[in-house]
Amino acid sequence: MKTAKSLQAFFEVAQASLAKDGSYVTVLNTNNDVIATIDAAACADFAKIKKGDKLLVWSSMMTMSLPAQTHPEKVVVLP
Repeated sequence: MKTAKSLQAFFEVAQASLAKDGSYVTVLNTNNDVIATIDAAACADFAKIKKGDKLLVWSSMMTMSLPAQTHPEKVVVLP
């Protein structure tokens, strides 16, 4: 059985919106072509992600919409 391979991408945050219930943050990159929904499973400090942050994002699936949407498996906030 083959499994999907996660791809790593650099992601600079243009907008970040924390969900009303605080369970995830939705971020748009500066290219305005990807929206990522990030939760605690992907990043322990997801609620602290803000505009201007630089992220490494691992995701195995992305929608074909414009902008594309993804729910990453792993996110690292770069210093």
